[in-house]
Amino acid sequence: MEQDQLFGITLWQIHVFMQCYDLKNYSEVARRCSYTPSAISKSIHKLERTLGFRLFNGQNNDLAPTKEAAFLAIHWSDLEERMLRGVEAAEKLKSQKFIKLGVLSDSDFCSMYVYDRLETNGSAQLLDHVQRERLPMVDLPEALRRDKMDAVVVTSTFLPRLVEKANVYQWRKIVSAPDAVFIPQGHPLFRQNIYSFAAFRDCEWLVYDPDYFPEAYERLRLLAAQYDFQPKIGMICTSTKSLYDNLNQGRGINLGSSFFNCDVESDSVRKYVLGKETERSLLIAWKKGNLNPWMEELVWAIAP
Repeated sequence: MEQDQLFGITLWQIHVFMQCYDLKNYSEVARRCSYTPSAISKSIHKLERTLGFRLFNGQNNDLAPTKEAAFLAIHWSDLEERMLRGVEAAEKLKSQKFIKLGVLSDSDFCSMYVYDRLETNGSAQLLDHVQRERLPMVDLPEALRRDKMDAVVVTSTFLPRLVEKANVYQWRKIVSAPDAVFIPQGHPLFRQNIYSFAAFRDCEWLVYDPDYFPEAYERLRLLAAQYDFQPKIGMICTSTKSLYDNLNQGRGINLGSSFFNCDVESDSVRKYVLGKETERSLLIAWKKGNLNPWMEELVWAIAP
């Protein structure tokens, strides 16, 4: 028979056939299926026309399966059961609570670092439960607050906001690294030996918009104050991409995490690493009420 004809066979027809094969009685099959014997008979005859051979001989209430019917019954016997198991598994999957993990899109290096930890330490079942989404760093705290994400990976720049709501949020450190000043090629300090942060006294800084990243700007201001100068702002950037582009074009220097800003380090951008007292961390944060077993494993996998 043609393949197109085979695809025309319905699950209902297979179900009726298997019932008739087992019960050998149209009336009994009709009673169990809440149909009339005539409807059951028509379903079998339609299936026979599609297949091109008879399935039953004998009377309606004393059916004798043909050898072709016996062969089909062997191969179709578990089809209904497998279909039901498949539907039940799909429904169970639909009802499961997935963990939505938000990871900062501003740093490919950080994202890959987090994903590598998750895939190395997490079980296969955990990985099936985690939906990952990369978002701009500035959007991650709000996504957590509004329950659009169950957990987010952010820098410790946002730690003051988490501490302020310590009754709502929990967090754990993933990794720490000291801050660094990133200096583009062509800048007077690019090839000079630097021994102190005071060397940047007369430099113009590229900074994130203080309205969106007040902690980042405050970090620069306090560090400069330790060395008795006020940082000169050369340009305010609203995104990491904008900051990286301007840095590569030599429009100023930038204070950032030596870990987070790995993407921008290159032969044309020098990194001057500060001391450990300026360490910044990568954190995973979540709401206290969301710490179910899957979340516990997720946190352990990323921040063991």
